Amino acid sequence: MEKSNDIKTLKESISIEQEKYYAKLRKQAKLPQKLLKTIDEPYKLFEYIMNLNMEKNLNESVIDNFPFNSEEQKKIFIDRYNYNQQRKNSEIKTYYLSKEELEKYLVEKK
Repeated sequence: MEKSNDIKTLKESISIEQEKYYAKLRKQAKLPQKLLKTIDEPYKLFEYIMNLNMEKNLNESVIDNFPFNSEEQKKIFIDRYNYNQQRKNSEIKTYYLSKEELEKYLVEKK
């Protein structure tokens, strides 16, 4: 297989080492260790673990400990994750005030 930076060529099956790492972190987070059905490729697994680490404050160095298949895969996953995080952070978020919050806001505004 020819090496390429195309993400599609790196969409491989999840390795046994990656599954073990996932199970270890899910165990630390006190969650069932069975692989979720929505995780069907290594990048989704990596992204899930990065988010789990942050949400559950596991203090795990995922980038250093995740069993990447190659340095190329590591670079692409990190770049892709960072890009997706920046995109999420720049999205416009809508929040609707409750009647009480709106009334309080209007009183404070006067």
